[in-house]
Amino acid sequence: MKWNSTPVIAIVAVLIFGAAAVLLIVSGGDNDGPIQSVGDTPNPTAVVRNTPAPGEFGSPPRLGDNVEAISPAHGQTVSQSSTRAIAGGAQPSGVCVTVNFENFGSSPDTIRWFHMAFDDQLVTQLTTVYGDPVNPDTGIPDGAEICYMPDEGLPVGMHTAAVSVGDPNFPTAPPRQIVAWSFEVTR
Repeated sequence: MKWNSTPVIAIVAVLIFGAAAVLLIVSGGDNDGPIQSVGDTPNPTAVVRNTPAPGEFGSPPRLGDNVEAISPAHGQTVSQSSTRAIAGGAQPSGVCVTVNFENFGSSPDTIRWFHMAFDDQLVTQLTTVYGDPVNPDTGIPDGAEICYMPDEGLPVGMHTAAVSVGDPNFPTAPPRQIVAWSFEVTR
C-alpha cells in the first residue's frame, strides 16, 4: 500500500494556521502550563513490528534544530498497548517529541512555542510535558518531551503527526521548524 502524503500536508497546514492563531494571542496569552519535571523517569520503548518500507510512509522528516527526536519513529509500526498513557501519564507514551530550547532566550514559558497535531487535529492543549531539570545557568530547562497520549492509546491504523516550533524572538514570523511524520498502530 502506497502512503498518501495529503494528510501530512493537511497537518502542516493545521499547524501553520494554529501557530498563526496563537501568535495573535501570544502577547497577553498564558502558556500551555508549567513544565513538569519528572526527574530521571525512564523512557518506555514502543514495541516495533514489521516496519513497512520507508516508501510506504513518504520521506522521513529532518530532525535537528529544536526537535531532536520523535516517537513512534517515522514508518514504524507499534502496538496500541504501547501508546496508552502509563500510570495516568506518569511516564511518556503515545506520540512524543523531544525538544530543546536553544536560541529561545531566557523566557521560562518556552514550551508554548511548540504545537502538536495528530491526524489533522491540533492537540497541543491535550499534551503532557515532561521537562528536564532546570539549568542553573539559564533558570529554565534545557529541553522537554511533549506527548499526546490518550488513556485508551492511539487508534489502530495509519497516522500522521507533526510539531511546529514558533520563534519567541519574532512572534509574528512563520514557524521556524515543522516536523511531520507517519506511523502505524496495530492491535
